Amino acid sequence: MIRILSAAITIFAIALFTQAATAQETPSGSSTNTVDPAVARLLEKAAARGDGALETVTSIAIEADPDNAEAIRALAQSLASKTVEAPAVANVAAGPAPDDVGETASTVEPTGSFWTFSGWDGEVELSANRYTGNTDQMGLGLGVAAAKDVERWKHELRGLVEFEENDDETTKQRFLAGYDLNYTFNHRLYVFGNLLYEDDRFGGYDYRFSETVGLGYKVIENDSFGWNVEAGPGARHTNVENGGLETEFVGLLGSKFHWQINERSVVTHNYAMFIGSDRTTIDTTAALKLKINGALSARFSYNYRYDSNVPFDTKKTDTATKAALVYDF
Repeated sequence: MIRILSAAITIFAIALFTQAATAQETPSGSSTNTVDPAVARLLEKAAARGDGALETVTSIAIEADPDNAEAIRALAQSLASKTVEAPAVANVAAGPAPDDVGETASTVEPTGSFWTFSGWDGEVELSANRYTGNTDQMGLGLGVAAAKDVERWKHELRGLVEFEENDDETTKQRFLAGYDLNYTFNHRLYVFGNLLYEDDRFGGYDYRFSETVGLGYKVIENDSFGWNVEAGPGARHTNVENGGLETEFVGLLGSKFHWQINERSVVTHNYAMFIGSDRTTIDTTAALKLKINGALSARFSYNYRYDSNVPFDTKKTDTATKAALVYDF
């Protein structure tokens, strides 16, 4: 039964990904006269910035999606009414002059499909780590994360390598790779698919792979705060040391929170609990990111991981306290 559920979830995740790629590479032929969530977020950020940014973004958005020009203009005027940019945006709302259409359109850069590099935003992190639990040492870490919005779809990729060696003996070796795909129904509700691979040499298992699908809800979303909650079913496959491959049905409960304190600092907290018949695992990380200059930032974070079912000589909890240098791209 578990194998059937696992196969069904995997097929659903693949179908979701295929639908995303197809939708992004095939232009829509119908007009819904609504503002795409990604465009709406850009307009909101432009309005918050001021300095004429809203006028520029509104003009580009209309040229990129003329079928929904009326809705874009209405949203821009609503945002502009709260700022000093109202007169400038009012001119955009009337539409560009015929002679300017070609010039404006030429400045629009399409984000492309999932397979193109354009449109991706992300970061690379190099960290010094202090571990407790199954490893009680100092070590190094290298992480990467990237995200891309294409219409209603959002792709997120992440990877992590942690390594430590003491007296020519490896005492810490962990790899992680994950992929998240979200489809937004409206400004609050979305569906997600998640694939996660973990390899922890000192964590009581050789490797672990999970796939989950479910619903997400944006409890809070404004310029300063964001809080998403997620839940859904999935399957997890764990290759236990000297125990073979174990497959179980799991339920995921997740939370993603961020607080933009100011232009230079942000607090984040991510939480994921996988509840299964054989084991329950928790992975939670709290972090403070401080902008240094340009694309360079510093980040201080604390990660806590728990596994309820481990070999008798393995601890159930591991922690990592990190100080990292981050480059945004």
